[in-house]
Amino acid sequence: MQQKLTPWFVPSTEAPPNDLDDLLSMKKAIKIYRECYNQFINESLSWEDFEQLSSTLMKEYAEILEEEEVPWPPDEVIEKFHKNMSEVRQAKSQKWISNFDDRLSNVTTLTAAKANELMVQLQKAPLFLTPIHKKQLDHAIVQIDKRLNDISVEWLVEKI
Repeated sequence: MQQKLTPWFVPSTEAPPNDLDDLLSMKKAIKIYRECYNQFINESLSWEDFEQLSSTLMKEYAEILEEEEVPWPPDEVIEKFHKNMSEVRQAKSQKWISNFDDRLSNVTTLTAAKANELMVQLQKAPLFLTPIHKKQLDHAIVQIDKRLNDISVEWLVEKI
């Protein structure tokens, strides 16, 4: 009797055809959902791109899995990935911006070197910042730029 080759997850040599098809569909869905999740965890996406990714993936993967009978509908899985990663990104954004709270509260007393160092750090902000934190960042950069201008004017006045 010749043995039929089946995927690793089918223990029987004579799996019922529907069961095998179902398992193959689930394997395909899991692979697709893993790809989807990997796209969501990409921290180099801006917040706008991250928000657009959800609808793009829903369309793309709904079409791919349209014929498959999977227990996890693509729209639900993608929505949960989006919600979960949105919370993670918000927490990371909050943590990043909070690292600068103390120094930003004393901008008017910063030396030129400290103000310049802070400016460089803020200009290298990660793309995952939320829109609210991005506005805070932009405001902080304006404040530091003003401080650096004030310091340079003071320096010029002292030089004269």
